[in-house]
Amino acid sequence: MSDRYKNGRTLQKWGLGCLLAFIFQSQGLAQSQVSSVPNIQTGINIQGFSGLINVPSAHTIGYGEFHLQYNNLSDGGYYGQPQQYIDGNVLSISTSPFPGLEATIRNSGRNWDEGSDLQANLKYQATFIPKEWFSLAAGYQDVGGITNQQDSYFVALSKDWENWRFTVGTGVRSSTKIGYPNRYEGGFYGLQYQPYDWLQLQAEHDGVNHAAAIRFSTPAQWLGGQAQLYGSVIIGDYATDSQQDPTFFQIGLRYNMAAGPSRSLDSSYYATQQLETRLPGWFESEDYQYYVPPVLAYSDNPYYDDNVVLQNEIQQQLTEHGFEDVWVGMNDTTMYVRLENFIYNRSAIDGLGVALGMITQSLSEHVQWVDFTLSRYGVPTLRLVTDAYDLTNFYAGKQLSPHFRVAPPRKRSDVIADWSGGDNHPSFIPRVTLAPELTKFIGTEIGQADLDLALRTNISVGLWQGGEVIADYDVNLAHSSDFTLGRSLGKYQQTSGLRHAMFRQTIALPFNVYVAANVGLANTSQLEEHHFSTLQASWQNSSGQHRVTYDYGYFATRQANGQDRTIYSLGYRYYMPFFDMSVTTEAGQYWSGDRGYKLGLTRQIGDSTLGVYVSRTDVNLQGIQFSIPLGTRKNMSAQRYGIQVRPASTWQQTLATSSYNGTNQIFVKRGYKPDYMRSLEMDYFNHDRLSWAKINTHLPRLREAFARYVLKQR
Repeated sequence: MSDRYKNGRTLQKWGLGCLLAFIFQSQGLAQSQVSSVPNIQTGINIQGFSGLINVPSAHTIGYGEFHLQYNNLSDGGYYGQPQQYIDGNVLSISTSPFPGLEATIRNSGRNWDEGSDLQANLKYQATFIPKEWFSLAAGYQDVGGITNQQDSYFVALSKDWENWRFTVGTGVRSSTKIGYPNRYEGGFYGLQYQPYDWLQLQAEHDGVNHAAAIRFSTPAQWLGGQAQLYGSVIIGDYATDSQQDPTFFQIGLRYNMAAGPSRSLDSSYYATQQLETRLPGWFESEDYQYYVPPVLAYSDNPYYDDNVVLQNEIQQQLTEHGFEDVWVGMNDTTMYVRLENFIYNRSAIDGLGVALGMITQSLSEHVQWVDFTLSRYGVPTLRLVTDAYDLTNFYAGKQLSPHFRVAPPRKRSDVIADWSGGDNHPSFIPRVTLAPELTKFIGTEIGQADLDLALRTNISVGLWQGGEVIADYDVNLAHSSDFTLGRSLGKYQQTSGLRHAMFRQTIALPFNVYVAANVGLANTSQLEEHHFSTLQASWQNSSGQHRVTYDYGYFATRQANGQDRTIYSLGYRYYMPFFDMSVTTEAGQYWSGDRGYKLGLTRQIGDSTLGVYVSRTDVNLQGIQFSIPLGTRKNMSAQRYGIQVRPASTWQQTLATSSYNGTNQIFVKRGYKPDYMRSLEMDYFNHDRLSWAKINTHLPRLREAFARYVLKQR
């Protein structure tokens, strides 16, 4: 053993002892300097669980949180050196789709150009145990997959006392693969001390090794209260290579997926409060305050006897705000409002809340009913009817719901009313959307992470009712070496150039049936160039809880050695308002000629989504998919410049692992359909968020958007 290795081990033990001494000696100083006990922060550890360093605690990260973490302490057993740690690369993505539930995708390897191990972790905290008692959690590491290098189970118990957290637990490693430490077996324990909001001290025994760490966090109010950066310095008695530094580090980003409804980190959330109210006794591990609607300080306009004056006033205000093709009509005591929303693209609920709030400010006493219709390029997508008195009281904070009644969407020509408006028509206005396009291969035998990044510019121009022309152009920005042309992944590189060009026609039929047809050309990759025609037909019931969709596409190759492709599928989606969750099933034939079925579960968290899915065709796939919003909630209006430029409203990514005949091969485009075959769901129904059931689940957002984008702008 070299002198350097001996010195490193001595330094580790000395540093560990100093840190433990500092932990116990600093309590009196900290208590004298702070008047209140800081919250004990829960972060993601090296193994991809909420906890300390390697030890998992009995707590999970907060509901709706998203953690992106990197560290260099990697298990090195799969390189032939039993129970040896290496200075490698470990990436993990963690989130909580439901209170008490935590899911992680983790990728561990030596360096970026060698193979790595992709793992999935699950953890559940018993939320029905009152927080004054103790916390209890169970976890499963390395779920499914082929290699199962670290297949382990554990149970952990934690107890908080002032700014201390004590954790004990035990577990078992069921994997028979040699070279990995039998972590958790024989018991583990850990100690966390939080003297300040920005500082946490940790010490642990994970069943094999002792370690200690200092963890730093940025103040919660930084980054708009929506995100937090953190990092740790780690020392321990790890059996490392003699040429390595015995000190390791960790850095991470903690992000609030529910940022859309102006909810900050560590604050109460309306959706969680509703769950606690409807399932009493099930969520006792946290304090969920009872939701009280805020009172909005606005006054009604003077009484209008003249309907024409009233209509012109509302139509002008909505148009000046940025809404397009605004029509206001009157028939006896009913006011009809129709408009198109191209400025609140992240969530159409924001646009609905702003428009209805502005209408309530100008309502006269003789208006008893408000009939509101939202359209896109003249195709009606949502119609809500409500009592004007209930709507006004809802925005004033006097009642929790405006009691919307959903009605079948109708064309304006089918409604008998005295109409005014129609300015600012949406046709022949170029709408430019910018979005990153990422092709990735994670945890393969080729490399730990191979990435190809491009910038996609989407241009859409409306022509007539339901008609539009669309084009996508990609500019390749950067890629890893394996994506270089001629290398192993070169054929998948996103080269710069025209990607898609198409004409789309969408129509609304009776009984809530919508049909969208596309014809055009696609240059998917060097080996995939097609002329295509696609058809999507969808039925959705009045509440929006049930949807049935049929997709068909024929792709005729434009290359001599190319392959024609045919896609057809039938799918069903059920939305559960209680959990803000959608269950999807689909069966058919997909891009690679593979036939089978797919099952999915997707939960909305603010303007983000998180889902899990399985695909069973010629290859078995299982993975997670998530989307995060891009840009701001309100986009620029096209009124001033005659063009609209904005970032894409959402960015979606998928991480999956495959299993095929006991191997972990690379498979591309299994269970796959191009995104432009989903125009009804994505464009006309706002990423499947535009329905009466969805709106009723997010009623406070209507009021919040109106207060933010109308009242606070005055």
